[in-house]
Amino acid sequence: MSYKAYLTISELSKHPDISSALADMIIIWSAVENALVALTHKLLGTTAQKSTIAFYSHTSLHGRINMIKRLVREFVSDKTVKDNLLTSLTKITNLATTRNSYVHGKWASDYKGTVVVFDLRKLPNSTKRKKTVKAVDIRNHIRAVHRRLDCLWETIEQLKKVSS
Repeated sequence: MSYKAYLTISELSKHPDISSALADMIIIWSAVENALVALTHKLLGTTAQKSTIAFYSHTSLHGRINMIKRLVREFVSDKTVKDNLLTSLTKITNLATTRNSYVHGKWASDYKGTVVVFDLRKLPNSTKRKKTVKAVDIRNHIRAVHRRLDCLWETIEQLKKVSS
């Protein structure tokens, strides 16, 4: 079967529900990064600029989260807050796997116009190599990220209370 590759969101114009969901996914993950920078700032107790430099010195989200986890383990003494932060960070990491499949996959459509994403890291005969894309799946992912982001912000507020 042959596929037509997509190179830009505007090429998904026949699928406005998918392109809109993708745009929203980009925005929610930007909000996650902002929360993670704020958490880094709180944990390091330094200037916002230095915290931002430390956060972005790691090239991947997984690397950034691992750095934050290390800071949490070292500097958060309240067990409940520590556990909540580590749980939130682990769940964000898990959600990032789904995000990565959309961000790093090869977007295309088949002759029927069905939108798919190929994970070229998977073997050609693997059932996980190709995933049909539906806007509802992206929206469900966004909702899950939003819930986790809310939990993260709540825990950051708890951290501020116990460390002040």
